[in-house]
Amino acid sequence: MALFGLVVGSFCNVVIYRLPRRLSPLRGRSHCPSCGSRIEWWQNIPVVSWLALRGRCASCKEPIPVLYPVVESLVALLFIGVGWRYENWAEVAAFSAMAASLVCVSFIDLDWRIIPRAILYPASGIVAGLLAVAALSQHRMSSWLDALAGGAIGFGVFYLIHAISPRGMGFGDVRLAGFGGFGLGYLGLGSVAVGLMAAFALGGLAGLGLIAAGRANRHSSMPFGPALATGIAVGILWGPELARAWLG
Repeated sequence: MALFGLVVGSFCNVVIYRLPRRLSPLRGRSHCPSCGSRIEWWQNIPVVSWLALRGRCASCKEPIPVLYPVVESLVALLFIGVGWRYENWAEVAAFSAMAASLVCVSFIDLDWRIIPRAILYPASGIVAGLLAVAALSQHRMSSWLDALAGGAIGFGVFYLIHAISPRGMGFGDVRLAGFGGFGLGYLGLGSVAVGLMAAFALGGLAGLGLIAAGRANRHSSMPFGPALATGIAVGILWGPELARAWLG
């Protein structure tokens, strides 16, 4: 899972860089954005190549952002967590796909203040299909119905917030909440509550931290996608246990 996560994390870097710039993440060889030189396969080994090159392009010696190994390592860690948490292959595949998607939308939202539909829509179809397979193979179709209910709850709660304050909550967050609610609903509606509450708590703490550091004020806008994605990830890894602990 760690090795697979590093490989997928490398592709996530391509998505994070290219998608907001309206470039295809599937076509064209990787190249240095500074000098345009093609990146050879041995320069594109996740984490290892960045360390071997000391964080600089092999041709022009311009710095390579530390974001690249961070994304690769983060996806690898999430894949390890999913592999540790789940046993059914379809569940592992579904929640791994969710984890990779959450990492992509988080970093894009941080930099560009958008949550691309080009990520959420295909990921939603993949996750829904895989969780349907998992539910059928374990004779637990009620879990898939709970997933539909969780998606409706996540979408509905954030749509209401968006309707009340469109400038405070973008519609991309509404879509992301529906996507996350669907995956967490498969684990039980308690996990949906855990994910959403964790998202609001993390978002609030991040806002307070920025205000305390003097980098924002009460009227500053900040992307909520990363906090929401992190809350969803918490629900994926520990949702049922936290829900049971919360309910006593």
